[in-house]
Amino acid sequence: NASSFLDELVCLYCRPSVTPFLHHFAQEATLGRARQKFIDASLCELNDALGQLGQRLWTLDIPPYQALKYAIQYLSVTHLYADAMAGSDEQSILHKLQDEYPHLVIVQHAVRSLFDESKLPVTLPDLPETFTQFRKCVEGIDIAHPIDAPSRLPPMPKGAQLPTLSSFYFDESALFSGGEWSGLAHCRRYFSSGLASSYKETRNGLDGMAYSTKFSPWLALGCVSPRMIYAMLKQYEQTQGANDSTHWIYFELLWREYFYWYARCYQQRLFRFGGIRNQ
Repeated sequence: NASSFLDELVCLYCRPSVTPFLHHFAQEATLGRARQKFIDASLCELNDALGQLGQRLWTLDIPPYQALKYAIQYLSVTHLYADAMAGSDEQSILHKLQDEYPHLVIVQHAVRSLFDESKLPVTLPDLPETFTQFRKCVEGIDIAHPIDAPSRLPPMPKGAQLPTLSSFYFDESALFSGGEWSGLAHCRRYFSSGLASSYKETRNGLDGMAYSTKFSPWLALGCVSPRMIYAMLKQYEQTQGANDSTHWIYFELLWREYFYWYARCYQQRLFRFGGIRNQ
C-alpha cells in the first residue's frame, strides 16, 4: 500500500526493548539465544529481499517509541505504516506518537490475521466470549488470498543515515531457521508429506517433527502469514482430499485468530491482576 503513492520510504525494525519488568524477572537473559538467531536470520533475509527492490532494512536497538520518534523528527516523516499488533504495549506506542505528532498519518494493517477487522461480523467490543461462539460467527466468511509482493518500492530518503544490520552467522544445524523462505519451505514440505491428513490423530504427540505442523515459529514472527498457510491448506484439500484432520488445522488457525482479536479487544486488561472483569 505504501509503495503505491509515497515518494520516499524507510523500512525500520525496532529490536525488542528491555523493560524494567523484564530486568526484574529475567536478569540473566531477556531473549534466548535460539530465538535471537531466528530473529536475526529473519531480518537478514528481509534485508536481502528489500535490497532487490533498491531498499534496505534499518534497525535500531533502542525502545520502539524512542526509535520511531527519532525517525519521525530526523526524516520529517508524514506517514507511518505498521503491523496492527495485538499487544497493548505496541498500541500504546502508536497512540503516544499520534498525540505527539497530530499531523502524522498512522496506517495499521492486520498482516497476522486471517480476517480484516472490517470483515468481522461483530465489532471488537461485542467479540464473543468463547472460541466456539467466535468460530460459528466467522466460519462463513471468505478468507482473502495472500497479496503478491510489490514489484517496486519508493527509494530511501537521500542522505539518510540510520543503523543497518551487521553481518550474521547462519547456524545450518538449527532446528528452525528464520525467514520467509525457510518458513514457506517448511510449509511446503509439510503439505507434500501427506501428514496433514492424519494431523488430528497425532497432534498431541510430544516427540519428533511429524506429529504437529510446526508452523508457529514463523507465524509468531510474521515470516509467513496465516492466509498463506490457509491457501496451502485449501490447495492440499483440493488435491489430496479434505477430512477431519485438515479441518482441524483450520481450527488451529481459528484458535490463533480468536486470541489475536481477543487481545485487540481487551488490551491491557489481559494483564491486570483481576483479569478482564477485574475480579
